[in-house]
Amino acid sequence: MSVLAVLAALAAHYDRLERCHDVVPFGFTRERITFGLVLSTDGEAVACDDLRLGAKGQSHGRPMTVPRSFKRSGIKPPPFFLWDNSRYVLGLGRPAEGSEPRAYADRAAAFRDWHELLFDGTDDPGLLAVRCFLRSWTPERFGQAPFSPALLDRTIVFRLAGDTDADGRPRFLHDRPAARAVWEPHASDGDRPEAVCLVSGCTAPTARLHPAIKGVWGARKTGASLVSFHQAAFTSYGKRQGDNAPVSEAAAFRYGAALNALLALGSRATLRIGDTTTVFWADAAVHGEATARRVEALVTAALRPTGPPVPVRDGNDRRQTGRSWDWLVAPSAAQAVGLGIDPELPLKQWTAGYAACRSACSGVM
Repeated sequence: MSVLAVLAALAAHYDRLERCHDVVPFGFTRERITFGLVLSTDGEAVACDDLRLGAKGQSHGRPMTVPRSFKRSGIKPPPFFLWDNSRYVLGLGRPAEGSEPRAYADRAAAFRDWHELLFDGTDDPGLLAVRCFLRSWTPERFGQAPFSPALLDRTIVFRLAGDTDADGRPRFLHDRPAARAVWEPHASDGDRPEAVCLVSGCTAPTARLHPAIKGVWGARKTGASLVSFHQAAFTSYGKRQGDNAPVSEAAAFRYGAALNALLALGSRATLRIGDTTTVFWADAAVHGEATARRVEALVTAALRPTGPPVPVRDGNDRRQTGRSWDWLVAPSAAQAVGLGIDPELPLKQWTAGYAACRSACSGVM
């Protein structure tokens, strides 16, 4: 199976997940958020929500759908919208673990200026509260409540005090309709040249960089690239980065979102075999969602069995220790796809990269 076939299969799987509301929409990502600053309407920080999950010392951020993140590099990396780490939101961070905090004035200014630009003309109380906070914030105020050293280098979102959704739950600012309306024109990179997408076959703006894939064992926690062009040798006819093998922004987002969903913490569709992270899913296009879920349940049960083995008898009526599959309704024929990802994948160019995607297979069950 070629790398383009893998990307096409993942993009098709995204369509299925989207129908089931299991993935985020285009222009958004699923990120681990650790803290939420609660603002009054005049932009004062009145509280701080601790969103961390897990035991003390092993805590991690709460998964949350936020405006999309992207890979950042260079001396002036751009900020995210209505969320980021403390170096952007507060202009403070630690250069190294355990070191004294230092100021990141340039990043704080970039975060403030970006939101000033996007909030121009808005009358939404929540967005205006963020603008007031960013205009008045100085790192010297960090020693006052509700701020604490725990916020340093952690991801932070905003919430307007007293704001709730239709179900009465606290609503973060990036979920307000006004915020989504402001973000919609910026959901894609913009100003990207159009080309025929090698995945969808449609003419559309191409992705300069492909999405970061998170959850691959042995790879960087910030994410690895399934497709990348990160050396000068990969420049062809003056084309750089994703222009070498055009994949549309929409297709890149779809395959990235699908693969990240399969690799997400708690997913039953992933397992590790040696140093290879393997994911699997079923194609629901022909035989429907119910059949696909039964196929996935069968594969999960076979590859990730739970509970102790039980006594069973083989074809010669000999007693053996094994597992019973009587609980599983036999599915009709449906295609199941498996993909194994090597932790060294980010270090390889895309043509050789799929050689590191071991155990890639497609079959009929």
